[in-house]
Amino acid sequence: MSLRMQDLTNQPERCVFTGSPPEEISYAEAFWHSVRLQPTMESRLVSSDIKQRLGVKKITSKSSEGSGPNDKAKTSKLNEFFLRARALDQIAEYERLRKLAELRMKDREMLHQKRQERIKV
Repeated sequence: MSLRMQDLTNQPERCVFTGSPPEEISYAEAFWHSVRLQPTMESRLVSSDIKQRLGVKKITSKSSEGSGPNDKAKTSKLNEFFLRARALDQIAEYERLRKLAELRMKDREMLHQKRQERIKV
């Protein structure tokens, strides 16, 4: 069986089998049409089974500049909310650290008392 390569840009055929029986040619064509080599997973930039794009925001009819007084009021309320939330977080952290400091002082006092008892004995 001989094989002759042809220019792939001019013809849809990939190769031509010459000197082979027609039955072998049909088997070879069926085989090559059935084989589809997929690139390895590592060579793909994205996986086809994972949705990787974010949704597109729909355009509303209102202006996006937010120049109205209602938008400013919402923004100021939101800022106040965030400031209060941050202040509460800071207070909670301060209380946690204060309790840890108290426990540390109690432990130190207990260790000091035990040391004093050992020295007396």
